[in-house]
Amino acid sequence: MGWDRLHPYSYMMDKIKFNFSDMDVASNPMYFGFIEKDGAWKILEFNTTNGTMRYAMGTTSYTTNWTNRAALTYKYYYEVL
Repeated sequence: MGWDRLHPYSYMMDKIKFNFSDMDVASNPMYFGFIEKDGAWKILEFNTTNGTMRYAMGTTSYTTNWTNRAALTYKYYYEVL
């Protein structure tokens, strides 16, 4: 699959374990939620003021963690692996 301007990462979807689930772009920071079939999840926090991206990860309770996303502890990607 080639690049799609409406879904710029669609060409990578067959390589990505986690699938996009939710987003909250109405605030700063913005949040993007990803979930795997087995229930594992990642939430990306993108701070538009300072241009940083940090991650929170877990193995269960995605819905609860998405609801409480602002209270999660976010770290660099290599720190949550």
